[in-house]
Amino acid sequence: AKTGGVGKQNDNNNNNNHDSVVPAPEATPGQQQSKSLYADDAKKSAKIKELRKLVENCDDFVRRVDDLFLCRFLNCCDWNVEEAQQRMCKLFKLKYDHPEWFVDKPLTHYEDLLNRNIKFVLDKRDKKGRRIFVSRLGALDINVSSATDLAHLDELWVEYMLNDLETQQNGIVCLLDMSGYSIKSMRYLTPGNIRIGSAKADLLPVKHMEFHVVNSSVLLNAAVAILFPVLSKQI
Repeated sequence: AKTGGVGKQNDNNNNNNHDSVVPAPEATPGQQQSKSLYADDAKKSAKIKELRKLVENCDDFVRRVDDLFLCRFLNCCDWNVEEAQQRMCKLFKLKYDHPEWFVDKPLTHYEDLLNRNIKFVLDKRDKKGRRIFVSRLGALDINVSSATDLAHLDELWVEYMLNDLETQQNGIVCLLDMSGYSIKSMRYLTPGNIRIGSAKADLLPVKHMEFHVVNSSVLLNAAVAILFPVLSKQI
């Protein structure tokens, strides 16, 4: 299997060989999907159409209205159309207020960032059918990567994973590998970064997101404790 990169493995940026990861995203997050979903389920099909109508009648932001994109928010909100619309509007409002925290360029712009192999998705799911998203935080180079770079990586991979109904329905497991993590990286944990980063994580249309920390220590646990208590209880 290929490691996280744009269609190829970059051995110069990663000394570890990950044998079971999916290729990096191959389409831009905004790519439209034309496939009609739940055509045999009248109730869900009606809710998709209802949400689409609400979104199309809202002039605040430009957003996707294809079935697969709308189903992200409907699955996340247990098919409550009003809640799905509110979550979508809040996410796009956050993007409008803090555009630097969101992906807004063609995928080729992020090729170097992806090829650092800081984050990747395993090819196999867990027993509950959830995607496994790995973050090698020890691979961070604080002189090269910024907090917004990490936010862009998360968004690129989450977009990739959510282009799949099974992931929308089952959720994502996040493994935070702290091996080699430097205390210098705690500079990312500023109040502003924590506030915006946690707000974005709270609004992502993921039905279930579970975190596990591996290869940690007392000091690193303290760093994690600073960040994760401010995240939504839904995560």
